[in-house]
Amino acid sequence: MSSKALFSKFRTLTDPRDPKKTTHILAEIMFISACAILCGADDWNAIKLFAKTKERWFRQHLTLPGGILGENHESPCYSWSAAPFMALGSRTIK
Repeated sequence: MSSKALFSKFRTLTDPRDPKKTTHILAEIMFISACAILCGADDWNAIKLFAKTKERWFRQHLTLPGGILGENHESPCYSWSAAPFMALGSRTIK
């Protein structure tokens, strides 16, 4: 599956988060996380490291309005936590 095809799957998800409290696009969070997991990441710190390591590539393909590292060097991976994944529920993600 190409990166465009994978990303298009995530674009169909409805974002359950409050838009006033979000900086990062849900589809981009899911895409970065999926790429990291497919490359062996197994926790949020590993996803953060992967995202930062591959930042140049992600910037070529995503809009990243909140960047890879947000203000005060807060990682989107940290601010994302598992909340979007839990809010979506396992049926949505399957």
